[in-house]
Amino acid sequence: MNNSDVSVSHISEAGSHQTLDELVGTWERITERSCEASLTSADYYQAQRVSCTTDSVLSTYDSAAAIKQNLDLLDELERELESKSRWLVGQNWTVNVPEELLEEFQRDLDGIVVTLGS
Repeated sequence: MNNSDVSVSHISEAGSHQTLDELVGTWERITERSCEASLTSADYYQAQRVSCTTDSVLSTYDSAAAIKQNLDLLDELERELESKSRWLVGQNWTVNVPEELLEEFQRDLDGIVVTLGS
């Protein structure tokens, strides 16, 4: 689903509620690696993030509206760079992992895959 087609209500109904620890547990189970990253504190979008690797970012948010704001910003950046990425989005979380892992994360967490950029 393209970001322009995603609404706050889509996000609030996607997947199940996850804590950051639960997302990290899913990442460790799927990748069979330990996530050694530390928590990045809340930012402008009231998100908490963990970067388990340079290409894997797991985030939780206070609201679906905050997720949508962040997706809109990232979509704009991707368009400016003429690039594209796909994120897995749930009711209070986002997962940005390498493309080859995205389907496995979606099977485990449900959620919707959102395409950002051109």
